[in-house]
Amino acid sequence: MRYLKVLFCLLLGFMLSTATVKAEKKDKSKVYAVGVSISFKSPTIFYTDVQELEGGVIEKGFLKGRDRYSYQFKGFLEVDKEAPNQTCAIYFSNDKGKLEKRISSLLRKYKKESSYSVVPVSSNEFTFTNPFISEGE
Repeated sequence: MRYLKVLFCLLLGFMLSTATVKAEKKDKSKVYAVGVSISFKSPTIFYTDVQELEGGVIEKGFLKGRDRYSYQFKGFLEVDKEAPNQTCAIYFSNDKGKLEKRISSLLRKYKKESSYSVVPVSSNEFTFTNPFISEGE
């Protein structure tokens, strides 16, 4: 169990550090994201639907404000799902199809494991908001 958790963290770190995104010209302005969360104290994995990020920008292969999107998801899980101590990661791409394929591949591995509970979080429950716009505007 510990081995799988460490492997999951290493896999997440590797995928996020080497995320290079190429997109077609027509979809270059759109950015899609998925939040994935795991806790080392609980065998539950949460993940969001693929969502289009309003105002999302990819600079030099990285999503601008990805840490803020991650904290949004972490805050939601702690308050609404009562799931503390979550480690959240954001997967992003300009190509929705490629992102869906990458996430389904990742989740398929954990669904096979009987020790993990994979819980979807629908767009009705949680949506990412632009972290660079204050609520007063």
